[in-house]
Amino acid sequence: MSELRKANSDRPFFLTLPVVGWIDVFTRNDYCDEFIRNLEYCRKNKGLKVYAYCIMSNHIHLIAAHNDGKLPDVIRDLKSYTAKRIIERISNNLQESRKEWLLYLFNFLRTIPAKTAHISFGKKQVSQLNYTHPKYLIRK
Repeated sequence: MSELRKANSDRPFFLTLPVVGWIDVFTRNDYCDEFIRNLEYCRKNKGLKVYAYCIMSNHIHLIAAHNDGKLPDVIRDLKSYTAKRIIERISNNLQESRKEWLLYLFNFLRTIPAKTAHISFGKKQVSQLNYTHPKYLIRK
């Protein structure tokens, strides 16, 4: 991968974090709140700089940076921990009408190789932001 595409600088990056299989998980406030709590933890304790985020039903858009160029590591930890916590919340939620279906899909999609499934397995899409506002232009 070229150095241009790697999120190893301190500049902000636009990330899309899809749910495996594009399953509509974030239709429940409880699961959105879990992501926000974990994002806040990463901001306070791991040095994540969050500029903006948007939670959609089956993916999250995030504009973030890390001063030490460790954005991929922090995002990896955020995604992994959040996924485990949301699956735990689904399992323990007596009001979740889609519990069996969601848990079945998560388990099933985890066992299929990504190339055969033709769906996203939560890999982040990263692209560097190009600022156009004069306040943010970097002058050489």
